[in-house]
Amino acid sequence: MKQKEMVSLLQASTLLSGVVLSCVDRKRFPFTKTQLNIFTILEMEGDLSMKQIAQFLATSQEQATRTVAPLANAGYVERITDLSNRTRINIHLTDRGKQILEDSRKAMLEKLSEKINNSLSPEDKKVLCTAASQMVTMLKRINQKKT
Repeated sequence: MKQKEMVSLLQASTLLSGVVLSCVDRKRFPFTKTQLNIFTILEMEGDLSMKQIAQFLATSQEQATRTVAPLANAGYVERITDLSNRTRINIHLTDRGKQILEDSRKAMLEKLSEKINNSLSPEDKKVLCTAASQMVTMLKRINQKKT
């Protein structure tokens, strides 16, 4: 890929994050951007080690651990010792975590849908949905190659 295309990808990531996060009701769902990402990662991937979570977040294992701690203390996730390797701790999304994720996602999607409907033509909406679906497929492929 050319540098200009790579810069566009970075810009798309930043813009997408901004649009989506602007739809979060911070009073009802007082989580950081990173914590919201952890909920989504665990939903997509299932139980993960702190090292794996850190890789998804592109951060240190220590930072990921500090971000997960309040979620565990509040009962949204739980730490489970891997029986085959007792030094490895896996993070599991609890039923309470799944419920808060579902509730926050529903509220976010309503607000996001409203923003899209008020900003884009029907043709633009179709293009956006197709592009988003294709981007998810390709990014999953890229993510699988790195691990």
